[in-house]
Amino acid sequence: MPPSMPPSARRREGAEAYRDQEMARLFNECGWTQEKIARKMGKKQTWVSLRLVFARFLIFIADRNKSEGLTEWKFRKLYSGTRGTEKERFECVLGKLGDTVPLGYRNQVQKPGPWW
Repeated sequence: MPPSMPPSARRREGAEAYRDQEMARLFNECGWTQEKIARKMGKKQTWVSLRLVFARFLIFIADRNKSEGLTEWKFRKLYSGTRGTEKERFECVLGKLGDTVPLGYRNQVQKPGPWW
């Protein structure tokens, strides 16, 4: 999110990223088939499949702190331009993300030392 973006747009984008990531995690952990999730959500199976790939990417980068602000749509745009195995494609996406995913305002603020 660019710093020049209005605060309301930053909050909205952050909320969208959080929603996309949690939905992907839920789909991944629920144990349902893609077809069952698609029926429940009123979507096509390919829509579910894309979110499951996003969920696997979130697991792949879990220890790298790169998911904040990352929506499924942003991930899909980067992922679609890659080739190879899923792991190789995830590495490419991670490389493309670089520093483009913001750490978030709370991580950029100078935090005071202990109060005691």
